[in-house]
Amino acid sequence: MNKGVSLNELIIIVVVVALLSAIAVPQYFKMLEKTKAKEGQMTLLFLRDFQLRYYAENNKFTNNLNDLGLTPADLNLKYFNSVGVAAPAKAPANQIAFLSRDRSVHNGPADYSLAVQVDGKVVCTTSEDVCAVSGFYYQP
Repeated sequence: MNKGVSLNELIIIVVVVALLSAIAVPQYFKMLEKTKAKEGQMTLLFLRDFQLRYYAENNKFTNNLNDLGLTPADLNLKYFNSVGVAAPAKAPANQIAFLSRDRSVHNGPADYSLAVQVDGKVVCTTSEDVCAVSGFYYQP
């Protein structure tokens, strides 16, 4: 009675494992990037709330993070390296806060920027391909 694995069986097993890996690994990295992008989304919605409060008190938006009582260090960003707020001339389509991610600083598929509009819509402003990986709507 033969209790070992033949070379043919071993090759088939290796091929099956390689095929499954070829499918699973890219999907894993896509999900990882979407998870990292969620940090940006939550931060932008947080900044939007601060901007709306500032607008209610001053009847205008600010383009200075300090006016909101915040610093970049307060936001404790792990995957994004640049943050800012903006004072648009008119609402609701204009962006009131933005983040950017530099892949040379934070490992990822590409550099990209996210922004939040007055109405709460988070958009990606880099390229359609990169935005799709991050799971955000592209708006040039």
